[in-house]
Amino acid sequence: MAAPDGRRTRPGGAVFHSRTRLLDADDVARALRRMSHEIVERNAGLDGVVLVGLQRGGVPLAEALDANLREIEGVDVPVGALDVAFYRDDVATRPVLPEASSAIPMAVLVDRGHRELPIRADYVGKNLPTAKDESLRATLDGVELGAMVPA
Repeated sequence: MAAPDGRRTRPGGAVFHSRTRLLDADDVARALRRMSHEIVERNAGLDGVVLVGLQRGGVPLAEALDANLREIEGVDVPVGALDVAFYRDDVATRPVLPEASSAIPMAVLVDRGHRELPIRADYVGKNLPTAKDESLRATLDGVELGAMVPA
């Protein structure tokens, strides 16, 4: 569902309201490039490496990492998608979208420090501790800190 200004709404009709831009598009690109080099260095290449993006926003970031890795090493790595909707404690209040299914054939741009799943990324673009009631929107255009507010 989209808000009148085109933003995607969340359960209960809330939309993300940005308070602060933490990273701009250049910062995101720089972090993804650094992460790509770390992935190659720590793995001594790309054998056995797969990238998994969390639906929905993490998938384009995983694809951008793949593009960087292709540029660095000349190799495509498998890119998957993981829908964590069923594993969240608020699953009853969030829509489960058919187009946001899991496909796994891990790195994270922003680590907020909060763990909802028993997994942790090996490669982190930026550690940005936040309060639990704060929200982040991470895209290739930047990272914004804000809150979910009623539409």
